Amino acid sequence: MKLRALLVVLLLAATGFAQSIMQDQNTNTWGLNGFASGSAQKYPDIKGTITNQFEVVVKGTAPATLTVTIVGCMRGGTCSSTLATSSGTSSQLLSPSTSNIFDFYQVTTSWTGGDSTTQFVINRTGTVARVPGGGGSGTVSANNGSAGAIANYAAAGGSTTVGPDANLTDASNTLTYSGTIASSGTSTGAACNNWVNGFKLTGATNTGVLTNGSNAVTLCSNAVNVASAFSTAFAINGTANIGFNGGKGQHFVNQAATSDMAGVCTGSTTTCSVTFTTNYTSTPSCVVTPTTSGVTSFIITSQATTGFTVTYAPSAATNFNYICIGNPN
Repeated sequence: MKLRALLVVLLLAATGFAQSIMQDQNTNTWGLNGFASGSAQKYPDIKGTITNQFEVVVKGTAPATLTVTIVGCMRGGTCSSTLATSSGTSSQLLSPSTSNIFDFYQVTTSWTGGDSTTQFVINRTGTVARVPGGGGSGTVSANNGSAGAIANYAAAGGSTTVGPDANLTDASNTLTYSGTIASSGTSTGAACNNWVNGFKLTGATNTGVLTNGSNAVTLCSNAVNVASAFSTAFAINGTANIGFNGGKGQHFVNQAATSDMAGVCTGSTTTCSVTFTTNYTSTPSCVVTPTTSGVTSFIITSQATTGFTVTYAPSAATNFNYICIGNPN
């Protein structure tokens, strides 16, 4: 019976220790029954605390001015820059801003005014760490984690939205997700800045392969819009070459009947002109062919980044097919 009682006491003590906060505390006094103004005193940090708080208690007649400065020091006497300072004349709390561990903290207290009853008591409490209780098991690696490990991580203060998902697999350098991907993004600005079916691609270089069935996908900064089952229609390789995958029957159809790339130039007498909807950066290369019979001569007489003019003979209503490619250097 005594043995059982002893085991219960030891178990309760161990549980209490697991939930405890290990602290380090010390105190110094200036003024009445203490050190003189301007003197620096040590606060040994035996336990190597992580966070510290200093309580400045002002007693007796308040001083006219009061300055408290805290630095961290090593045993060889090398000290840090100021970690905390205050010029208030009433009781206050100071929390040094640092992630370093020191052998001791050094506090300098200076004041003016007051009288023989003026006293400053400065208490320090340093905290080592809280040892978490509870249990849980499991492993977490770069690509996956078991339910026990994730649950224990969340219990220790981690994000509760993180969890394993059987739909996400990583094999042979290929990350595959077989679940549903949703996005709250909205279309803003130009087409190159759109969310499409949960995907948004940005950056000067988008590498790898994105497959999204037959749905439209926008490759943003690369200024390439791919639509309607692009994974089987064509591919763009790393050197910007475009290759059609289906053999015969492919068309460039992402343009109006007459556009900056190709169309019909219509003349009424001896000239016809085309003005580009969007200017080229430099003058493009254009080729024209008459589609009206009877033309004896024709030439592109004016060509710029904004468009071109064809002069022909004889005078008549005449149409020319054209195609322009740019920007040549």
